[in-house]
Amino acid sequence: MDKYFLEVQNEQFLEGYNFFIEGEYREAINCFNKLISKEKPSAFYYYWRGQAHYSANLIDLAKWDYLKALEQDADQPIIYFSAGLIFYYRKSFDLAEEWMKNSIRSLDDNAPIFGNAVFDASGPYLYLGNIFCFKKDINLAYACYKKAIQLNNDCLYAVFNLAILYWAEEKFDDALVVLDQAISLGSDTAVFLYSFIKKKSKTVMGRPAIDFIVTGFEE
Repeated sequence: MDKYFLEVQNEQFLEGYNFFIEGEYREAINCFNKLISKEKPSAFYYYWRGQAHYSANLIDLAKWDYLKALEQDADQPIIYFSAGLIFYYRKSFDLAEEWMKNSIRSLDDNAPIFGNAVFDASGPYLYLGNIFCFKKDINLAYACYKKAIQLNNDCLYAVFNLAILYWAEEKFDDALVVLDQAISLGSDTAVFLYSFIKKKSKTVMGRPAIDFIVTGFEE
């Protein structure tokens, strides 16, 4: 039996979780607060309160919850990944890189994650690819995007960003092959860029290829 099975079945947790998925984050936090105050310490409860804090833009509280969760269970890659996202979106890329790598190190492909859900390991590799783009370490960015796609062939942003890297390196044929995959996954931007790359244009509307990397910071 999954060691978090009983936590999943807890009525107080289910109430909080339902508030969470409905976007009622403050109500979810109140439910998780009550759980944490009366139940034995659980990584599961701290993690979900962290998710609610994060979604309510209470970032420092979310980070604290993730750290508390790791005190209870240091083998959950999803916790490292969630904390890594906080550092990533704060543009603390060295710390984000460290936490994404910790997520990968703690990953066991056969281990159930919180309630028997399977962690999508492509996530840390996608964000590491973005981080290495910021650091201009293009070879490592290539490797991370390719690994993300290997783990999840439908990881659209990894597919798209890999195509953009090929384009930036003037590997136009490779870029078109990968861009076809991005189009098949539903990327309208890939459709827009395709004709420019086919013409071997180095820029689009005055913007260099690397500007089209999807990082989450786009305005």
